[in-house]
Amino acid sequence: MDRRGFLATAAALPAATMLDHTFALAEDHLKWAVFTPDSEVTFRTVMKPFAETVQRETNGAVVFDLFPNGALGRNPGQQPQMLLDGVADLAWVIPSYSPGRFPDTEVLELPGLFRDLKESSLVASAMNAHKSLRDYGDFYVVGLWGTAPSSIHTNFPVNSTADLKGKPVVDIWGMLQHAPDFDEATLVPSA
Repeated sequence: MDRRGFLATAAALPAATMLDHTFALAEDHLKWAVFTPDSEVTFRTVMKPFAETVQRETNGAVVFDLFPNGALGRNPGQQPQMLLDGVADLAWVIPSYSPGRFPDTEVLELPGLFRDLKESSLVASAMNAHKSLRDYGDFYVVGLWGTAPSSIHTNFPVNSTADLKGKPVVDIWGMLQHAPDFDEATLVPSA
């Protein structure tokens, strides 16, 4: 597999960069922007090992220079723009951190749509593969993952859905007016 083919399955690049530039040879490196600290679990267990494995498996034909700790830009919501501006070649983009930029994906974050992380990831990935999400026209998406069902944080004890009745619930999108009807089995009180 050539470098272009590999990158088509291995990293997120803006489409404009992919179309306007020829990929660099082995002596060039791809800048990977990471807004989280280098001690963060996803960086340590996914991104860094992935970059090291790719470099090893391609005998150095693909080299990622990782820039954790926000070295290229600390604002998580600006990661998509950093790609478009050429500040980074790759970035860990969390769509919900850029409200309004990925409206189709925002719908996938509504509570109660998915049972678990696997289901949300499979649906999001399939929708992107079938071009059902119009959010990513300026980007090349390598992986699209969902999240586990959302949590509701309160300043009062919640032991059952009855404790939510009549209480206003504010989510990050401000879309919910009142506590929705939850299935009792999905309510997991935490400390």
